[in-house]
Amino acid sequence: MTERTCGGCTACCHLLAVRELELPSFTGCPHVRSVLHREGPGCGIYPRRPRSCRLWSCAWRSVEPGNKEWADDLRPDRCGFVVDIVSDIIRVNGKAVEAVQIWVSRGHEDAWQHDPAQAVIFAVLDANPGAFVIWRMHDQKAMTFGRDAEGRLGRSPVTVTLTDDEFGEGNVVERQIRIMTGKV
Repeated sequence: MTERTCGGCTACCHLLAVRELELPSFTGCPHVRSVLHREGPGCGIYPRRPRSCRLWSCAWRSVEPGNKEWADDLRPDRCGFVVDIVSDIIRVNGKAVEAVQIWVSRGHEDAWQHDPAQAVIFAVLDANPGAFVIWRMHDQKAMTFGRDAEGRLGRSPVTVTLTDDEFGEGNVVERQIRIMTGKV
C-alpha cells in the first residue's frame, strides 16, 4: 500500500497533543511553517520531529490514492477534521470497546450533522462493528457516536472532557456513553 503525502495539510499539527513538546491538543504546534514560508507549509522540525509525531498518521493519508471513500476533499485541512488511524480502547458500562477518534478543527464542530463528516462517521461505525466514534472538539469538549443493539445511531450530548493526561483512562467516554444510552 502506498500512503498519500500530507502535501500542504498541517491539520494534525493544530489539533493533536504532542507530549514531548508539552503541547496540549488544539493549541497548534509552534514548529508549523505557513504557506508563506520559503519552503512551503509543513513541519519545521520534520527530520527531528518527536516520536509521537513520527508514529501518528491520519486515515486520509493511509488510504490508497483514488479510493472513492476517502476522496481528496476529505483531506483534513479541507474537510475540517482528522480521523485517527489507531483506535483507542475505552470502557463502556464496564466493558472494553474500540473507540475511533475524530479530531475537529475550530469552526467545524457541527460538521457531524452533514456530509462528508456524517458519511465518515457511518463508514467508521460500519467498518468497526461495536465500536464508537469520539468527536473531539476544542475546549475539552467531545461527543460520542455509536450504534445500539438494533443498529440505530446514538449520540451523546456535548460533554466537557477531562484533560489530555486524564483522557486515556476512558472515564470521560464512559460518562458520555452512559448519557447516550440513558444509563447515567
